[in-house]
Amino acid sequence: MPAQYPTASVEFSISDTYSNISNAIGDDRRAIDLMFEAMESIGVTPKPTPMRGGTDGAALSAKGLLTPNFFTGAHNFHSKFEFLPLRAFEASYHTALQLCLLAAR
Repeated sequence: MPAQYPTASVEFSISDTYSNISNAIGDDRRAIDLMFEAMESIGVTPKPTPMRGGTDGAALSAKGLLTPNFFTGAHNFHSKFEFLPLRAFEASYHTALQLCLLAAR
């Protein structure tokens, strides 16, 4: 390219857009412990999976409010093959309900 366009130049900058939720996990793991307790109380085994990206949880966690995500039960996200089995959705619903009940105690 330099021979064909000798005065051409490219400028770019790199900046963080989203951070990993794991960066926000410090000594206070109450949100995670409560989520695991809610899952285990309804028979769901927690399977921690690192994630990042444009979730509300990532944005809130980056601002100091640890907000871990939990499963929805969906598969093949953002594809034409995305689907959500009813049993998995129900388990996600019951996890959310149990999480609310535990947090209110």
